[in-house]
Amino acid sequence: MKMLAKLAAMGLALSSVLTSGCSEDSDACEGRAETCLSLTLYGSDGVSAADQLRIMLLRKEQPLSPMTPLSAVQDFPFKVAVLWPDGPANLSVRSSLSGMTNGVSAEISLDLRNGQHAQRKLTLYPPLPNTQPTDMARPRDMAAQPDLAVPPDMTVLQDMAVPPDLTVPADLATSPDLAVPPAP
Repeated sequence: MKMLAKLAAMGLALSSVLTSGCSEDSDACEGRAETCLSLTLYGSDGVSAADQLRIMLLRKEQPLSPMTPLSAVQDFPFKVAVLWPDGPANLSVRSSLSGMTNGVSAEISLDLRNGQHAQRKLTLYPPLPNTQPTDMARPRDMAAQPDLAVPPDMTVLQDMAVPPDLTVPADLATSPDLAVPPAP
């Protein structure tokens, strides 16, 4: 339970220590005693701003992925501080703008403990096309849906209804060389 409380606090700490603007040598974790990761987030290929971040921290015990609203729309690059639960974990970031995911990062693996601080840079790229969750209750294009009508009647045709009688084929009629010899 203590770890879950610590993981939940991490998401809250993210929004409280957001640093807008960005200088290469600044540390978003400066002045914190807790284990902390200072992330510098960059945008690429059209990802230029975000109004929410989802920090996805995956550990064996429990994944964490809170959606954290930012105080205002932030233009990339900017820094955030992530309070790190002691131990190894994988981290990736998703950014949103106006409720739509607009950026995804690669996943990094770190092992931070005992008040250690680290700094990393991540670039957010546009998500792959057609990877947004779809509303299954209301299809977008009814014509694109498969036809679920009953298939055509598959009854057997007349010429295949009764197979010919092959018990005594005409080509195997009794011949003198195949005659059965008389019983002794």
